[in-house]
Amino acid sequence: MYLKNTIQSLFWGIITAGMSLIFQLVIISLAISSRYSAETDKILLGSVLFLAIYSLSEESFKYFIVTKKIINLSYGKTFLLNSWIAGIGFSLVESFIIYQKNISEKIDFSLIDVFSTAPLHILTFGTLGYFLAISEKQGLNIKILLFNFIIHLIYNYSIIYLESYSHLITGLLITILLIINIYGFLIVNKKLASD
Repeated sequence: MYLKNTIQSLFWGIITAGMSLIFQLVIISLAISSRYSAETDKILLGSVLFLAIYSLSEESFKYFIVTKKIINLSYGKTFLLNSWIAGIGFSLVESFIIYQKNISEKIDFSLIDVFSTAPLHILTFGTLGYFLAISEKQGLNIKILLFNFIIHLIYNYSIIYLESYSHLITGLLITILLIINIYGFLIVNKKLASD
């Protein structure tokens, strides 16, 4: 039974990445206008506003999938495990897209940048998994969504605009997420039993 849930979680992560990508492509197509030059469009799409839209869309779709699909497959520690598996599915799609974009556009991202997205997505899924598992309220948990959004935005911003500090910043963010995930994994069953 757990193998079936694991496979489903992996595919829900892949589907989440696909939904995010489609949403981002729609936003891009609406933003690009024939009135502006290609250079203006490039500046607009690389702006902090678009980084925020990308980050918020990805984290919102993750939140939706965790609350609507992953929660039905899991309880306790398996909730975090299934969230991590969904994060693996998401990161596989995003790493493949980034890698292909690097090849086709000759963008100068290092392999470290390409593969550092995997822990970010796995651990943001896990953070959602932990806090939603222990959440007592059934509605939207805006705090955890906002937390993941800010982490993701800082991550994206540091890679694009703070090249000399990006490895330090991304390492710090991933470390914070890892600590939250390990802590959550260790106490989630006790926390749920005490509620």
